Amino acid sequence: MTIFWDMESLFLVYFTPKGQSVNSDNYCELLRLLEQKIKSKRRAKLSKGVILLQDNARPYTAKKTVLCLKDLGFELLNQPPYSPDLVPNDFHLFGPLKEELRGNHYLPDEEIIEAVKSTPDRKLSSRKGFTSSLKDGQSA
Repeated sequence: MTIFWDMESLFLVYFTPKGQSVNSDNYCELLRLLEQKIKSKRRAKLSKGVILLQDNARPYTAKKTVLCLKDLGFELLNQPPYSPDLVPNDFHLFGPLKEELRGNHYLPDEEIIEAVKSTPDRKLSSRKGFTSSLKDGQSA
């Protein structure tokens, strides 16, 4: 699962198909999809520039990905070389998500995907900064 959000809402929730690895090629496709979501939801923000904060996993730091980010005009905000904690924004998303899903068992993949997609609508919309719903920006 890859999630993109800003301080106002979620833009894109993407579930990598079963058996597919995240690599530079499909991550670049996902970044292009993100650009389209930003254009449709916040055109003015795209013209001001996009600053992307991501971790330093190989697909995100590969030369091809860096070139893709440059082509899209996204500025990359690098994480410190060693950060034992999650980015504070992660707590707005993953804390409530873990709280909501804890104790449940999901057998088919579709059940967990649906549970994840519906959780931000209920849990995050009440948290400061998240005002719109996931439905416009979701992808599976």
